[in-house]
Amino acid sequence: MSILETLLDHNTMLQQWVLCTVEDVDDAQWAEQPAGLTNHPAWVLGHLTNAIDNVIRQLGGAVDRAPEWAKQFAGGSMPTNNRSDYPSRDELISAYTGACENLRAVVRQAGEDVFDMPVENERIRAFFPTVGRWVSHVLLSECAFHAGQLSAWRRSKGLSSVFESEANIGRMISAV
Repeated sequence: MSILETLLDHNTMLQQWVLCTVEDVDDAQWAEQPAGLTNHPAWVLGHLTNAIDNVIRQLGGAVDRAPEWAKQFAGGSMPTNNRSDYPSRDELISAYTGACENLRAVVRQAGEDVFDMPVENERIRAFFPTVGRWVSHVLLSECAFHAGQLSAWRRSKGLSSVFESEANIGRMISAV
């Protein structure tokens, strides 16, 4: 298996981890900020979708989300605890899932040849000078980092770890 396919498979597993952390949480709770944890499910899924959309655009893929999405969920944006400030749980899950699938398809189509290209966006290029570094960050690090935040959020609300469920573990492992 190529390194590219390994990265994409791992992203599929991380996507399932993110989904396992939120799918059993009622929509009304998605903007709660317990124990001072500001990054709640509504913001995290919107933010991950936005980060993924940015990479898709860099690779020449199409994204049909409104520009307001990027403003609301960009890095550095401040999550609120007002549930009405965010799209519904189902809309956020659908947007995130669709963005993940779109990213994997666009990355496969672009191939490893684009990985050495410079990143067009100056702000992002300061952190990730090549497309390969940026793509691998979003596929792996960004998703894992925020999945960890969602796991902490769950625990602060008294919810069980997704890793306590054999079904969740099986879902994550069988995703690849």
